[in-house]
Amino acid sequence: MSIFRLLSVSLLSLCIFAADATEWESLSVQQKQVLKGFEGQWQSFDSQRQQRLAKGASRWLEMQPEQRKSMMQRFQRWQAMSPEKRAKLQERFARFKQLPPEKQTQVRSKFQHFRQMPPEKRQQLKEQFRKSKQQNLRKQGGHKSRPSPPPRRHD
Repeated sequence: MSIFRLLSVSLLSLCIFAADATEWESLSVQQKQVLKGFEGQWQSFDSQRQQRLAKGASRWLEMQPEQRKSMMQRFQRWQAMSPEKRAKLQERFARFKQLPPEKQTQVRSKFQHFRQMPPEKRQQLKEQFRKSKQQNLRKQGGHKSRPSPPPRRHD
């Protein structure tokens, strides 16, 4: 009886997994066109990746030409980044997503305000931030400097 139960559970989970998967044939013609580079690999992707790609293709199709152009530029910048820089950005994004929604809104607003500043002003603020960050590191002992000697013992 327990083998039957185990087999039933296994079969049920397999059916659930198959139901979650997005079959290539179920994609629209437009989605297939956007995702054509993945066609040969599609079945090897897990269901979550298939769903993310299908959703991304749908979003792409809904974008205006200017939005698509902007996304392509962002993607090209992403591809040109070093793996270390990508990892750092992914870490920052993960921290951002952990913020409460109101704090995320505040950060987005401030970032939008920063992006609307003239380039000279943005550069000036970046320099001020770098200097301030370096000073804070020095105060905290995070900057490499000469180590202080150990205290003298008076025996």
